[in-house]
Amino acid sequence: MSLAAVARWRAPFLIGTLVVGVLLMVGLTVAGTWVRGVLFFLTLALYVGLVVGALVAQSKHPAELVEQDGDRVTVATPGLTLLAAAFTLMVTGFVANDIADALAGGLWTGDVVIDAVWTAWAGFAWYAALGPNDVRLGPDGLVERLPHGSMVVPWEALESATAGPRNRVTLTFRDRQAVVWRGLRRKRGVLNPTTKASYLADAINSAVRARSARR
Repeated sequence: MSLAAVARWRAPFLIGTLVVGVLLMVGLTVAGTWVRGVLFFLTLALYVGLVVGALVAQSKHPAELVEQDGDRVTVATPGLTLLAAAFTLMVTGFVANDIADALAGGLWTGDVVIDAVWTAWAGFAWYAALGPNDVRLGPDGLVERLPHGSMVVPWEALESATAGPRNRVTLTFRDRQAVVWRGLRRKRGVLNPTTKASYLADAINSAVRARSARR
């Protein structure tokens, strides 16, 4: 499966990873020592592959915006989905190991707490992977959507956009009071887009100039 397919079919990919993780967990729990060793290294190989794939995906920033419902939108990235899948395999492996220990009568109470914490982290990773994560340039303004919140900037409130290091775009506001932040999104004009920062900044500045020319 290609990275683009993972980005498009996020939910089915994660559900498939969970099914694989559960099957491996059952195998790690009930299999003999030799088979458990093979399954452990198989799980480890899948985990490493997913992490490497996520790092590769996160490093790619295409100079492209796609059309969606009349808006120009930053491209989808599979990075967060691959990381969530890696967390899923890791957590199922931990749980399987602790279940095997429990069946052998050697489970430590602290392991249950650790498993609960890792499971919560995996749940958060799923939420981040399946939630919105894009920047949309629409007829009325710029909208950034993140799993934990959003920022809405009317074109009239925006002065310019500047590309910076680490693929960031810094927005300069003409009217900060007109900007709307929702959720836990930090109240600052910094974007971390999946699209190449310089390309997105040019698109934003072009939109701002076009609206200014109409006034």
